[in-house]
Amino acid sequence: MTSQFPDVSEILVYPEIIELNDLVKPSEYPLEGSIGRLPIARDITKFSGLRDYLPSDPLKFISWKHTAKTGSLRIKQYEPVVALNVLIAMNGKTNEYAWQGVNSDSFERTVTLTASIAKFCLDKKYSVGLISNSTAAYSGKWINLAVSGSTKQFELIMENLAMVGQHTIANPLNMYWNLKGN
Repeated sequence: MTSQFPDVSEILVYPEIIELNDLVKPSEYPLEGSIGRLPIARDITKFSGLRDYLPSDPLKFISWKHTAKTGSLRIKQYEPVVALNVLIAMNGKTNEYAWQGVNSDSFERTVTLTASIAKFCLDKKYSVGLISNSTAAYSGKWINLAVSGSTKQFELIMENLAMVGQHTIANPLNMYWNLKGN
């Protein structure tokens, strides 16, 4: 059965989304739901309280005023900085050497998994970005979407993945580090 679309010159087909919970058991999420001992960074504008000094504490967080009052070292505590940023690096290369050609099934699975990871992260309210060494079929430019929590981010990711071609230009992580100037 064929359908006719008289006024449409192009149709954009988004990648399939698979449920990641079907692929990964909760025991395979080693970090989800766990709380680290020390936050990566503290927001010094958000004071949360005082506690006793530990030898591992930086001296700059000692509250000398409260230490003088109580006679024991007290540490100022601040709220941790929370930034849930994910940069997905999709490697569209399906074979070790270019002369080996492209494995279309492997490439499609890579695109499907990339779209599914993006959806999973955005559903958890992470800010998500996407880079890939695969180029857009219409322009030959590689995918480079900055990390964002915008409501339009999922649509942008899906559009880019829908238009991605199987031609690759480099390793996506090398591209990222070169872009960052490192």
